[in-house]
Amino acid sequence: MNQELIYNFIETHCNEVENFISPLKKFRIYYLSFSRVYKNGKVIFFCSDTNWLETKFTHKLFDYNGFFPAEKEIIEHNHDKYVYAGDFDPNNRLQDFFYQSNKWNSLDIYDRKENYVDIIHFGSNRENIHAYDFYLNNLKILEDTLGRFVEVFKEKMDEFYRKYDLSLLSFCDSSKQSEQIVNENLFCDQESKNEYQCVDELWNKNTQLTRNIKKIPLFLNSETVYISFREAQCLLFLSRGRTVKEIGKELDLSPRTVESYIENIKNKTGIICRSTLVDIFYKNLPFINIYLTHV
Repeated sequence: MNQELIYNFIETHCNEVENFISPLKKFRIYYLSFSRVYKNGKVIFFCSDTNWLETKFTHKLFDYNGFFPAEKEIIEHNHDKYVYAGDFDPNNRLQDFFYQSNKWNSLDIYDRKENYVDIIHFGSNRENIHAYDFYLNNLKILEDTLGRFVEVFKEKMDEFYRKYDLSLLSFCDSSKQSEQIVNENLFCDQESKNEYQCVDELWNKNTQLTRNIKKIPLFLNSETVYISFREAQCLLFLSRGRTVKEIGKELDLSPRTVESYIENIKNKTGIICRSTLVDIFYKNLPFINIYLTHV
């Protein structure tokens, strides 16, 4: 199959993927890629960055390690989220290029179906060493983003599947068919040799329930501050025009306690005006509302 045709098809949709990821940019998530690896060996790929797409094709980074490098450990331990952080593995070409291209401190989320695995990759940069905190506190949002991507790009994914076969570029072991390689790595238990850092255990320990989330990020123009779940609740009701007394009644708190939560937010953000606090809240609402859905 003509490599140029595949490249052009993916490139054509980079801007759409870029627009899809744009709401996350204020949280310093700058890059998104999506892969679907079918049990029959076929592969679908989309990404938001034409430069990275060119790098993948130019340097032949579509080997099978580029699609499921962590699958052996994921299957063995029943995990489905991995982060790229800290030092990269110099023996892994994909990691090397990720790091050198400043697409680091990233997260992969895997969603297994009977006949395929969806993999969505959220990328930040080397400087954003606090990206891990964002991922840990927003996994539900990011998981939902995977589902929304599949819905929005369904027709394009179907077209990709019908017209192209990226596995012809991906799986470079000539002694094996792509279907065999996929099944060995995605659908069979294997001994783990992977060194990626799994976030599932920390997630399960720290955030089993929404109320257990200890901090919620508020992204200001030049910095990120963290507020507690209770503080976020008070800010939500404040944005709805409730008085301190009414907020206390809603949350079974004394008015003095509500005032203390609001003062805490003011101190953390350096914002005194309540209307400005409400504005900041609404700017962040799409990404913190998931914690407050039961309010």
